[in-house]
Amino acid sequence: NVTSRTGEFHLKEFYSEEDVPIFILIDISASMKTLKRKASLQILYFLTLFHSKLGNRIQIIGFSGKVHHYAKTIKRENDAYLAFQWLQSIIHSNDDQNTNYKKAFDYLAKIHPKFCVTYWLSDFTYFDGFSSRYSFFRRWENYGIWIDSKETEEPLPFWFNIFQVID
Repeated sequence: NVTSRTGEFHLKEFYSEEDVPIFILIDISASMKTLKRKASLQILYFLTLFHSKLGNRIQIIGFSGKVHHYAKTIKRENDAYLAFQWLQSIIHSNDDQNTNYKKAFDYLAKIHPKFCVTYWLSDFTYFDGFSSRYSFFRRWENYGIWIDSKETEEPLPFWFNIFQVID
């Protein structure tokens, strides 16, 4: 105890961690074609550049039936550009029809069991099996961003027209 040794009162200040690890998981399965894929990639680009400007470390994981992890940590815009090129090559070579959220979740729990912020970009088809992993959901700060296409949208009530769809 510093106070008892020096005779003066000392106060230790704790600061919140500013360099938070960010994991962005993007669904690259066959259900995410055309407009859904374009929207999810635009959101991915925005989140990556936004968090790189804040000084956070970003990891990108593409998932479908398999998990594809960009091994380098993204810290700058130049790193983000290389990661986006890698993701484009993975998307074009991917032929998986199903989305396996369990495999992506288990992979993320294995590589980073501590606190992190996760963004899940998906249409959330076949989303199940997470009750056994509830402790990780409480440990991480999760954001699910649901991507849907215009073909499946219901007509909005007239009072909702003050909002616009982001294209």
